[in-house]
Amino acid sequence: MRQVVDSGNHYVGQVKKNQPNLLKAIEQVKLEQIPIDMYSYTETKRGVTTTWSVHLYEGHVGQLHKEWANLNRIVEVHKVVQAAFKTTHSSRHYISDVKNNNAAFFHEGIRAHWQIENNVHRTKDMFHKEDGNLIKKKNGPINMSIISSITINIHRTHSNASMPDNQIKFCCHLKQTVKNYQLV
Repeated sequence: MRQVVDSGNHYVGQVKKNQPNLLKAIEQVKLEQIPIDMYSYTETKRGVTTTWSVHLYEGHVGQLHKEWANLNRIVEVHKVVQAAFKTTHSSRHYISDVKNNNAAFFHEGIRAHWQIENNVHRTKDMFHKEDGNLIKKKNGPINMSIISSITINIHRTHSNASMPDNQIKFCCHLKQTVKNYQLV
């Protein structure tokens, strides 16, 4: 399970395939219940139309209640992406202890989280080639990801320039940069 949103004492967590019993129980709930609320949102950017359909279910039921005492809501997010010659469908499931009955509320929180995740991942891959990193053993990948995050944060907090401009400035004035940020 991957925690997506944490607002104080509440959580929304994505249910992954490594939780087969939980996924099976969620599928059963979806068969037995009518959604508490539904929400749909469509946007078109650069010729690609994306539609999110969010269905909200009661989670405080049956076997789920026994194994997940604080579970209140089950959220299903179905995404349809229509490009020029291809349409893709994907579904994700989330569980939450939040008692909110508004599907749009969950859509906004989940979407905001993924926007942040995608922006960070894109930046790391574009400027530090993280996806092509050949370091695969022990803590190497995690350590490189942490170094990448630190570097990006330094660039973002100490300059209004673009990321490529920051990298050039950083590399051309390495001694001064190290001295300024007291990295050694």
